Amino acid sequence: MAKNQATVIGKDVIESLTTSMYDDSRFIFREYIQNSADQIDKAIREELLTEPQGEIHIQINTDKREIVIEDNATGIPAEDVLRILKNIAQSTKKRGVDKGFRGIGRLGGMAY
Repeated sequence: MAKNQATVIGKDVIESLTTSMYDDSRFIFREYIQNSADQIDKAIREELLTEPQGEIHIQINTDKREIVIEDNATGIPAEDVLRILKNIAQSTKKRGVDKGFRGIGRLGGMAY
């Protein structure tokens, strides 16, 4: 392969990762809840929380057309936010250990 060969990302990649990812738009909430659950598991492994302390809160505000999902786990350190969230399919999670592992689930909500 040539050293200067450019990477090409097809025109349908955003659609494939957003609206085409799920048959039902409500499935995106599973991805966000799964991310919260993974961070709670990580906090338990790192002994920051005990199992009964892990919490996920879901607030639905129909007037504002808003759903907020929050957890009390590890989050993403400020210095890592850009590196982690700008990458697509570059997850730090481990298949077979974590619930999510592909690094694309959060993108499902972009279309909604």
